[in-house]
Parts: sequence; structure tokens; C-alpha cells
Amino acid sequence: MAYNTTFLDNTKLIKVYYNPFDGELHSRDGIIKNGSSPRLTNDEIVSMRWLNENVIGTIPPLEELTDSARQAVMMNGIKGITQ
Repeated sequence: MAYNTTFLDNTKLIKVYYNPFDGELHSRDGIIKNGSSPRLTNDEIVSMRWLNENVIGTIPPLEELTDSARQAVMMNGIKGITQ
């Protein structure tokens, strides 16, 4: 899940690719991954049960999700979510 950004730097366009799961990651409870660790895998990302320290909000319980969101969670087998 890399993001592609293009911007103008003086007289040339620069294309930058970045991934929000690269580098050091901080949860509200502390460091989840130090900067020298590899990026999170897709399985680690979809099974996350924590929010980054700069995210405002909570992970809702399954019963608060819309029908389509609930189906997606159940199909992906996200850990820690129960009916």
C-alpha cells in the first residue's frame, strides 16, 4: 500500500513513494515497530487491534459496524473481533 505523490521542486517534478507502515510506528501505548524493522505485512495490517498515536477515535465493536463493514471484517478473519 504505497502512496504516490508528485510535487514541483524549483524547476523539476519529483515523484515520491511512501508507505504509512514503513519506519517507526507508535501506538497510544508505546512503540509497536522500531524504524529498522521491516514494514508491516498485509496480514499484520488487517489484524491490527491498535490505533496509531495520532489517530483520534476508537476501533468500534462489531455490532456498531454497517452490514457491509461487518461482512468485510468477518470475511477477512480479523483477530479479536467476535459477533
